[in-house]
Amino acid sequence: MSQGIITGTNARYEWMLKLWWHYYSQTNTHPVTFMDFGMSKSARLWCEKRGDVLTISVPKGVPTGEAKIELSKKREWEVAYKNPWEARKCWFYKPFALLETPYEQTLWVDIDTFIIKPLSPLFELNLYRIALTQEHSRIYNPAKLLPREVSYATSLIGYTKNHPLIKKWAEKTKEWNHLFLGDQEILSRLICEDQVPVTPLPPIYNAKPKSDLSPDTFIVHFGNVAKSELYRKIYNPHQLQ
Repeated sequence: MSQGIITGTNARYEWMLKLWWHYYSQTNTHPVTFMDFGMSKSARLWCEKRGDVLTISVPKGVPTGEAKIELSKKREWEVAYKNPWEARKCWFYKPFALLETPYEQTLWVDIDTFIIKPLSPLFELNLYRIALTQEHSRIYNPAKLLPREVSYATSLIGYTKNHPLIKKWAEKTKEWNHLFLGDQEILSRLICEDQVPVTPLPPIYNAKPKSDLSPDTFIVHFGNVAKSELYRKIYNPHQLQ
């Protein structure tokens, strides 16, 4: 059974590609397929030297533009996330990228992560029961969740090819993206409404760089503000401590 890793980015976030690969390749050997959400030519060529590259497109109107978002939601999202409108242009490619995996068993790992240990143990799980970590970020308000709804992160997703939940996630992304800030909120709502069984993964697979690190950490995830801080440190080396 084929097993592999997929990740994806557009030109805005491709600056993390080399960092992602640096950490991944030190401890992992599974093949990687890079999903092109609108990379620059140079970034795509760089990816082609390290794995396969697939171009991903989304349906017209995905994501819904800022001008068409209800004013109350627009204000809420702008408070919750720095520049959500640019981020949404990348986030909502994810479910469509997952549909195109070339592997029977797949791990999607976000580009804004450092993978510091082998991910091979995850392939030993039953990935038909989709594997996810929970989202504990403050931007996800528990008051917005339905009863029994769990907020899941989509920085790491373990799944099998042609998984029905992934197909439905893509379909609902077309219908619901104007109602939710990001892709993972749509997936969380689907899991709740359809009572989809999930294999919960521990926080060591979605560790925040300042608060969650431990000797057991597998993946460090630089979300939102942490990503901006990392960018400043890379491109302003004098800020490094």
